[in-house]
Amino acid sequence: MTNGEYSEIIQPYLNLLDELIKSAYQIGESVIGESLFKEDLYFVATLNRFVTLTDGFKMLITNRNLTCCGALLRLLLDNCMRLYGLSIAADMNEAIDTVISGGRFDKLKDKSGKQMRDGYLKKQIANYDAKFEAVYDSTSGYIHFSEKGFFQSVRAKEDNQISLQISTNLNEEFNPLLIEGAEAYTHFSRFFLKMFDSIIQNKNSYDEQHKEE
Repeated sequence: MTNGEYSEIIQPYLNLLDELIKSAYQIGESVIGESLFKEDLYFVATLNRFVTLTDGFKMLITNRNLTCCGALLRLLLDNCMRLYGLSIAADMNEAIDTVISGGRFDKLKDKSGKQMRDGYLKKQIANYDAKFEAVYDSTSGYIHFSEKGFFQSVRAKEDNQISLQISTNLNEEFNPLLIEGAEAYTHFSRFFLKMFDSIIQNKNSYDEQHKEE
């Protein structure tokens, strides 16, 4: 796949991400509704993080920066886990206070008494999306130095030779992997925003019950 072909293929993903950012703004308005609770601050902050991550992803996927695109996809999955983690936390207020104070979320426990480490949360979310755990594990290779970064720089050639590269000019052979990253990012963006359906439903019900008070 040439870079010209890549640019044509990636454009629909960029357009979709623009629409998902707009959806995040609308969701934020619905989350706030007619009343404001402590957990709403948490929800809005995760939406803001989604918007900023997605804006960055758009620029990086356009520039074919595979390393940073992989890292931002991993951060999007983290956003999903932190939103899900709040919904199952044994003490929601404690979880929110932990985030606000810069504490360790993975030290908290869920309603069943399980410690909410990333490994636990990713397996729990995999019950709702079978791809989640595998993509989480794969993209962690862009956070920590691994084979993901190694083989962007070091590649085998014919006659027992190797090619070494230090450059921002990614080889065209990685274009299909970038497309896969765009597919995954849009998929889990939809997944993240879908998680707000029940949150908005609950807020609407509360506002409806209390609008005459």
